[in-house]
Amino acid sequence: MESRRKIKPAGKIVLLLFAVAILGGGFNLWRSRGHEGTLVEKLTGSAATAPVALGSDQGKLGRPLRVAINQWPGFSPGLVANNGLAANKNSLNWKEYGLLVEYTIMDDPIAMTKAYAAGDLDVIWSTIDASATQLGGLKKGGADTRVFMQVDWSRGGDAIIAARGINSIEDLKGKTVALITQSPSEFLLQYGLRNSSLDETEQKAILNRMVGNDTPDQVISAFVAGKVDAIVTWEPNITAVLKSGADRGAHVILSTATIANAIGDVFMARSEFIQQNPEVVKKFAEAWFAGAREVNRNTQGAVDLMTSNLPMFKSLGRNQTLDTFAQVKITDMSDNIKTFGLDGKAPLYDSIFRNATDMYASRGVLESRVSPDESKNVTALQAYYASLPVEDQKAAPKEEFKFPAKQRELAKRAPAVFTKQITINFATNSAELTATSKAVLDKNVAGLAEIASNAFFRIEGNTDSKGNVDLNIGLSQRRAQAVVNYLVSKGFDANRLIPVGNGPTKPVASNETADGRAANRRTDIKVVAK
Repeated sequence: MESRRKIKPAGKIVLLLFAVAILGGGFNLWRSRGHEGTLVEKLTGSAATAPVALGSDQGKLGRPLRVAINQWPGFSPGLVANNGLAANKNSLNWKEYGLLVEYTIMDDPIAMTKAYAAGDLDVIWSTIDASATQLGGLKKGGADTRVFMQVDWSRGGDAIIAARGINSIEDLKGKTVALITQSPSEFLLQYGLRNSSLDETEQKAILNRMVGNDTPDQVISAFVAGKVDAIVTWEPNITAVLKSGADRGAHVILSTATIANAIGDVFMARSEFIQQNPEVVKKFAEAWFAGAREVNRNTQGAVDLMTSNLPMFKSLGRNQTLDTFAQVKITDMSDNIKTFGLDGKAPLYDSIFRNATDMYASRGVLESRVSPDESKNVTALQAYYASLPVEDQKAAPKEEFKFPAKQRELAKRAPAVFTKQITINFATNSAELTATSKAVLDKNVAGLAEIASNAFFRIEGNTDSKGNVDLNIGLSQRRAQAVVNYLVSKGFDANRLIPVGNGPTKPVASNETADGRAANRRTDIKVVAK
């Protein structure tokens, strides 16, 4: 079953919220005129009405705002706020914000881009990582386009799945991986490779053997047939391949359940449109966040209504539909404050966009490169932020790191999902961090911890072999704790940091030389999945 997103070169395929018809390689402006009413009625207390005839008095534009979305739970807030897909005056958009919105379901990124370039759409969707491959080409073609808001995070809905015997990113060495290229799947794979212990040559070899497919079904078929060793895909294809590939020992080796702030959906529009229609964009965002609050408040009700009224969700069934919502975080304004740094703090968006740009540039698939600042225009969000009461001008709080008590103990010994060496060295008999060591931690850990936001960080202290073993174990524990204390002082969640003292048991060099002993006086940082 095909569901989620594809970017090739400018988009993605996403889990079906509504049935879509693709006609002759073009797109069908499919509009529901009966099903969403029940959904909105249950979620917002508003009954649906038939779409209104379009007129010059409707909305700030003199016409509806034309928005392309695709079929994924993350886009449900807009449909709630709009009381369906079609522009109508019995919607939150109109009643509260005086705005008419017309949604078009478009899973075909090529068709969407053509419609956008032709001026038939005002707003289109993407992901943060994928926008890095799109914006340069759009600008070059005369459509300077900017990201203006975020709508969700993938939280387990994207994964690398491998056959029996492949238990880590490192184990992909010499293996073949199938995926849809220039999509969130490729970004996930590249991010995993870049944070592994594989060197650059080994990483490139895996990418060069990568098998690009056009559809999730092709990706799954290649794995089940034994033509590839691993795949990258999204739900519900993850569930499907874990079942159909059971004979091959199919299992997840990395997913967005661990790197929970890596893949996020966003909206984009022409820079000139955002500049000329600031109030429209602002009201659209406000209404969307109102819809997000409704969906987050009553997800169970939304699932029941979707499975009752929407063909694809009906075919998936209630449990699987509910699972799709469990693997997505629908974001609100507080999340957008954090993502775009509206409160003056470092924008998470910039880090992800820069990572994606670097990755795709190294692959030679960027038509042209843009900076994070050139890729976004969040003036509408800034205006909304400024209008909020002071108590609401707060970024989303740090998500509580929850885990069973046993998990912390298991994490002391569990294999690391990211094994790129982050090493802090120490003087003889010292557990004191130097300025250089602190700079290494600041540069290498902060961004990784933000993106791998649902993982443990195991801090492994080590010593050389000189001296008493028991004393060395104590010293190594103090070295690990020194790193933990520094990271906590920088705002890291102590619950995610696990200090371990290895003593002299894990040397990386010979203890017979001064240089070797210096290399062994170290603390290593490893990322471990919950």
